[in-house]
Amino acid sequence: MVIQNSKCLFFATSNLECCLGSCSFKCKDVAAVDINTGCPKLFSIGDGMGTALLTKPELILDILTTLKRNLDTPITGKIQLLKSSQDTTELARRIEKASVFALAVHGK
Repeated sequence: MVIQNSKCLFFATSNLECCLGSCSFKCKDVAAVDINTGCPKLFSIGDGMGTALLTKPELILDILTTLKRNLDTPITGKIQLLKSSQDTTELARRIEKASVFALAVHGK
């Protein structure tokens, strides 16, 4: 799923190749690309996107690091709070090591 405004491309995906291809095509028109792993909507989690990705931290990291390595556009990420603050902190630190431009934690 792709949503674009004049400043940012908001992307929800569970498919790395699709994400890279779409972002490569659209990133020249935006100031940043945001990967959303925090959406709890059924259409997102049913396709393995959004919060479904929170159970697959390696895929989150693969997506973020691949985009970071292949695009000149800043990459940001969004996650939700996990079951424990320790798990949330660990995931945030792992994402930080991917050198994304920013990380938002949705406190639902």
